[in-house]
Amino acid sequence: MTRRLTTSRPLLTAIAVALTLVAAACGDGTRVGSDDLLTFEQKQQANPFAPTTVAPQEAPEEAPPPAPEEAPPPQAHEDAPPPEAPPQQEEQRATLEIRIAGDTERSQFQPPAARVFTGSVIVWKNADSVARSVVSDEGWFDSGPIPPGGTWQWVANEVGRFNYSDGTRPYAVGYVEVIAG
Repeated sequence: MTRRLTTSRPLLTAIAVALTLVAAACGDGTRVGSDDLLTFEQKQQANPFAPTTVAPQEAPEEAPPPAPEEAPPPQAHEDAPPPEAPPQQEEQRATLEIRIAGDTERSQFQPPAARVFTGSVIVWKNADSVARSVVSDEGWFDSGPIPPGGTWQWVANEVGRFNYSDGTRPYAVGYVEVIAG
């Protein structure tokens, strides 16, 4: 016997009108409040399974050095070393820390899901009282034992989704999604 779900047309019309009004209210700038008032940790607690996105940090622009005051023209010497090249600025990489928690926590990896750009550094910090590990499901990385309070890092150079687990607790899982950046 098959049961068929029936809904009255006036009810469907009322729901459609309500959704239209809600969508219109969201788009006309009448929103009250701001999510910016929440700290990062509060936002994570609000939805701990939402991916965390980390953007690469840009190095602050440096002001050009002041022009030297009327210096005499340089004289060429045969045994003088060549002039030094200006120092290269080291590219800054974004860093994301993922906390490895104990079994009493709601999630053993905090955050359990993250989205980063290529070149980002992911740092796992063991906040548990016993050694833990981080092992990629596809063999991309394996931290080995991370002692309590210790850290282990991986540079996300490949684009893709990297599922991982705690080698000591297969049920403790998370993932890092790496996007081109």
